Amino acid sequence: MMSRFLRRYFSRTACPIPTPWKCEEGVPRILGSEVFGELGKIPVEIGEEEITAARFAVDEYNKRQNDGLSYERVVEAERQIVAGYMYYLTMEVKKKEDEELKICKAQVWERPWLKQMQLEVFELKPLNAEAAAKVKP
Repeated sequence: MMSRFLRRYFSRTACPIPTPWKCEEGVPRILGSEVFGELGKIPVEIGEEEITAARFAVDEYNKRQNDGLSYERVVEAERQIVAGYMYYLTMEVKKKEDEELKICKAQVWERPWLKQMQLEVFELKPLNAEAAAKVKP
């Protein structure tokens, strides 16, 4: 039975499951690829894993800062395979006492085999008119 980590890995790469070390064209995927960590970040569709990481980031920030932020939505997500997954998230949040949206950038490191997530970076910025135009649904 394939582990959750491997299922997620193979569902997001071009490599077929029987040949994980070669792409469809037969080119080895070793350095500079998802096998050992992409040299850059990979944009991903916003799915369950990214939303879970975003909610974790907001909850962890609230615990550390004793703040009342609430998660609204993920605007953009990128992922890098390291020792697990590093999620680079841009999301909308707001304080519970007011309705003003803010943009936040967070990095969350997930190690699925340990069932562990760790908040690495959390930057909070007010949502100005220029940024609002870029992130409207």
